[in-house]
Amino acid sequence: MRWEVHGDGGGRGGRTNGTGPAAGAVVVAMKLKVRVVRYGCPGRERWYADIDDADDRQPDDPYWYVAGCASQCEALAAACDRLVQLAALLSEGRQLERVSYPAAA
Repeated sequence: MRWEVHGDGGGRGGRTNGTGPAAGAVVVAMKLKVRVVRYGCPGRERWYADIDDADDRQPDDPYWYVAGCASQCEALAAACDRLVQLAALLSEGRQLERVSYPAAA
């Protein structure tokens, strides 16, 4: 999944037809992936999901995760909901933080 945010919240774009990045715009592009994994003993399986860089080969520090979901569908739905929230943060010009680097309170 690739998110691109163009513009500074102002104009419609840099071209006369209203498309393209606005003049002086900040462009943020992220390639994110959702990973869903089943874990646990037979009969007591649970599902885990995380969101990370598509290019990050080490799944040790994602942007978000959830564990203990009762079904694959539940884990995937939670990840999709979080992707919507992450897209909103990016559209506001904010940078995403990894799990190991939470914002200071």
